[in-house]
Amino acid sequence: MLGSMTTSEIENKLDDIKFLRIHKSYIVALDRIQRVKGNEAQLIGGTFLPIGTVYRKRLLESL
Repeated sequence: MLGSMTTSEIENKLDDIKFLRIHKSYIVALDRIQRVKGNEAQLIGGTFLPIGTVYRKRLLESL
């Protein structure tokens, strides 16, 4: 079912206290973000994801 949903549709179904869109292609669980470095979010485990300019301010306010 998730395969046929858009990122926006998934975003609308998730709890906005726990999950946040950080890029047009990425929604992350806030508790999985280890740190923000430049325009990337480093997740627990070492994965880096880009942070979109539009989403940066809200991400920083949420952390």
